Amino acid sequence: MGRKMYDEQTVEFYDKNFSQYINWSKTNTSFKLEKKFLSLLDETTSIIDVGCGAGHSAIWFSQNVSEVIALDPSIKLTEKLKLLSKVNTINESILNIDFRQSFNGAWASFSLQHLKKHNQKKALSIIYDALKYPGLLYLGIHRGEHSYRDNLGRLYVPRNERELENELVEIGFRIRDISIKKSFSFEKKPIEVMHIFCSKN
Repeated sequence: MGRKMYDEQTVEFYDKNFSQYINWSKTNTSFKLEKKFLSLLDETTSIIDVGCGAGHSAIWFSQNVSEVIALDPSIKLTEKLKLLSKVNTINESILNIDFRQSFNGAWASFSLQHLKKHNQKKALSIIYDALKYPGLLYLGIHRGEHSYRDNLGRLYVPRNERELENELVEIGFRIRDISIKKSFSFEKKPIEVMHIFCSKN
């Protein structure tokens, strides 16, 4: 698999607590954003789910598109997902992947926030290269200014929306829609989250 280009403590949490997290994430998935994502795609042939977690979105996408690749470094979290023939699951970090113009869409739902800021930018550049023209990226990420580890040991690197927008544009994306919502974390703490849809120019 190459070097471990992810936060080991974060992945260790998901490997140890996969059952609780799968149950929690399932009850917090409405597929409204996934439906919006598909409605914005010019073509719905292939999608990569970056940091797929338990794979709820990947499974839903597999019922609507021809090819779905689900990417996540947590082996335990993706155990059941790997049994599905319609989803190609890879246990790896996006930072170790080299796809070139392979996908119509990239779905990154609250996964890149577990990377340090410079690695987030690198990951976004890799995703940009992996998209066909005009590919679509959905990015879900916590809104904030400071990095921290939560009480469960997970690394969080939230982003300021202006800084992140500038970063996406610098890479080559065009922002199509951005919204900020109030939500609750796995620990039931109030958070603000950003939902960003952008196209590859």
